[in-house]
Amino acid sequence: MVNLFLLQRFGLSLPFMEGLPGVVLVQTLLYFPVIMVATAAALSGIDRGLEEAAQMLGASGLRLHRRILLPLARRGYAAGALLTFIRVVDDLGTPLMLDYPTLLAPQAYVRVTTVGLADGEASVICAVLIALSLVALWLFTRALGRKELTSLGQSGKRSGVSLGAGGTAGAWALAALLLAPALLPQVGVLLLSVSREWGPTILPSAYTADHYREVLWRTPHYLWNTLRYAILAACVDMVLGTVIAWLLLRGRTRGAGWLHA
Repeated sequence: MVNLFLLQRFGLSLPFMEGLPGVVLVQTLLYFPVIMVATAAALSGIDRGLEEAAQMLGASGLRLHRRILLPLARRGYAAGALLTFIRVVDDLGTPLMLDYPTLLAPQAYVRVTTVGLADGEASVICAVLIALSLVALWLFTRALGRKELTSLGQSGKRSGVSLGAGGTAGAWALAALLLAPALLPQVGVLLLSVSREWGPTILPSAYTADHYREVLWRTPHYLWNTLRYAILAACVDMVLGTVIAWLLLRGRTRGAGWLHA
């Protein structure tokens, strides 16, 4: 859609919108909010007193963020990067939609659907995906360790910075510049879901709601099965995560280090 718009309006096309560069671009736009949310949560948990002490010693502006805040919040953005890596490694839909199946997850899917569950190479690919996720988790725990200088307590309300009219307008413009490309994959999927015909045009030439009627009314069990699975998985993970976190941080359990790893 973007390439077609640029080609029709300006006679240009972006070569990185297809193949592996396109997969990287789309997954970046899809998953950068994960790192953003994790980093924002880590920054909000830094003790205000540490920031004030750094300011008293002469750190301010970008130097304060680069030398003080970002190192203290490294657990947040590292955790976001870990989640993004694990999610991207086993992503199936994006490479298939962009016609780039030469990745591990699409290859496992193709082999299972064509050869069958007894295919040995598909099992090897799945084992490699699991190993990659475990290695990434191990590297994360080794790089950061269990103890951080960051204090989760808040010492008063965090002071804001007045940007002024020009700064506020610039901040909104920057946010719009970042969010507009990030929403393109979602917009494309939404348009595809309501399109009846979509030829070589920027937007669909005809629209329909038949696809939604098929999924939501004629085959609603797909939706309900997905919701039940997601809710059940979230509840089980919440219980397990709470118990394991308590054992690691408050309990005196033998082998807690192995449990953390």
